[in-house]
Amino acid sequence: MSNKQAVIIIHGIGEQRPMDTLRGFVKAVWETDESIHYKGRPPKMYSKPDTISGNHELRRLTTSYNKAELRTDFFEFYWAHLMEGNKVTHVWAWLKRLAAIGPFNLPRPLSTVWMLFFFLLVMGAASVYALFAFSTLLDMPWLEWVGGFISVLLIPVLVGLLEDYVGDAARYLDSSPRNVKRRQEIRSQGIKMLKELHDSGEYNRIILVGHSLGSVIAYDILIHAWPSFKSKTVAKTR
Repeated sequence: MSNKQAVIIIHGIGEQRPMDTLRGFVKAVWETDESIHYKGRPPKMYSKPDTISGNHELRRLTTSYNKAELRTDFFEFYWAHLMEGNKVTHVWAWLKRLAAIGPFNLPRPLSTVWMLFFFLLVMGAASVYALFAFSTLLDMPWLEWVGGFISVLLIPVLVGLLEDYVGDAARYLDSSPRNVKRRQEIRSQGIKMLKELHDSGEYNRIILVGHSLGSVIAYDILIHAWPSFKSKTVAKTR
């Protein structure tokens, strides 16, 4: 049996850069954790070409032996470049669907997020209304200019955050026709990577680690890839 394992890191939402999540994870779980190092020796890390993902922006990070005499190859499943063209309309469509479902028909964590978002939306609208009403009541038109100036500064920032961060979640978690192609591409690439690592025969186990939305993607990859692995196992046992 091989004395190597593979770990696939799947990053979360936002404008993620290749290898950032992978390097941070490897530093935390390998370089700084002395309890797993082989006989107290300094840990070693080797950066090698990633021939599995097909993405030339990525590298494979290989460790020396740990105390269990096991080496680890760390890979990153990078999907941010597959989620291009996010728009506020994607987020708005997703929020409308969630609003139509209502908080009581959602799982508890999502219902909490739903109510928090609704509260912030109401408070924001009430604040804007109070600002303009207060300026009119006290005959202080300069407050309107201040409010307008703040809006001009904040709106582009908020739009950017919605598109770059919330947009990833909105498009992946909403199975509308505009999002199906992106969802399909991400899952297909992840399944392909998992199968190639499995079929290589180099590893005695393969571990998927997801951060934020990456955990949802990891779950989808596993449930869609598992039937093909299961069928091969059944065929070998017959």
